[in-house]
Amino acid sequence: MKTLTEDQKQAIINAVDSITESSYEYNTEHKDAADGYSHMIREGDFDYCLGEERLKNWLLENDLEIPQDKAWDILLDWVLDCCEPKPDSIYREHNGVNKPFSVSCFAVGEIETQVDFDEIRNCLDFEIDDSELFEACTELQREFDTCVHVNKDYLLCYQSTDACWNFEVPVETMKTWLEDAIEQANM
Repeated sequence: MKTLTEDQKQAIINAVDSITESSYEYNTEHKDAADGYSHMIREGDFDYCLGEERLKNWLLENDLEIPQDKAWDILLDWVLDCCEPKPDSIYREHNGVNKPFSVSCFAVGEIETQVDFDEIRNCLDFEIDDSELFEACTELQREFDTCVHVNKDYLLCYQSTDACWNFEVPVETMKTWLEDAIEQANM
């Protein structure tokens, strides 16, 4: 096995960190990543987390009418089907006066990224084979920005995060939906 220079070692570290940084950004900031959580709202999360009770309390806190019967059902369907995911932190308080209604919130928790050796090589300006890259990554394991498990021809990189996807309805949107739900129920 050839000996790598410090610059070559740093290039490997930079390549892996860049790839995992892109994965982190995608999982915590891009709406299509949030779409992977959206089905869970109707699959029990809203009910399990006392969603209807929280919505009623939120409406009262924001001086909004709690609709009755059919209007309530219409509003509830819109809230569950049309809430928007927003990147957020698990440490932020989500509901309250003049704050959007938090329908459901899902912690991202840990992001696992598989980084193939070919991906790393594509970022390098020098030749290195699988066995050399395996040895280099094993040696550099503690230098990466993520927790790394080295395999034969790829890395598994793990990043912990306090990021979450908060599915919410803004106050003004809720006011409009509330008026429309009551109007539709009275037709």
